[in-house]
Amino acid sequence: MIALTHRFALMSFSGKKQQPPVPPLSVRQRDVIKLVATGKSDQEIADILNVSIYTVKTHLKIVYKKWDVRNRLEATNIFKQNQ
Repeated sequence: MIALTHRFALMSFSGKKQQPPVPPLSVRQRDVIKLVATGKSDQEIADILNVSIYTVKTHLKIVYKKWDVRNRLEATNIFKQNQ
């Protein structure tokens, strides 16, 4: 029991921040967030993907909710960390 507790303590205080698993995205949601990460605007993304700007906004809202983020910057950071 002591060895298990010691190992847990080492894992807990090792200084490595464990990231929770990121919920998976659909193919289209990944397409949108990938373009967001390159700095594209919603309208530019809509033009590239040949969809309406409202579709892009809907995909982004779903990504924000799945990843529990509030804006493009937070979503981009998560995307880049998990590539």
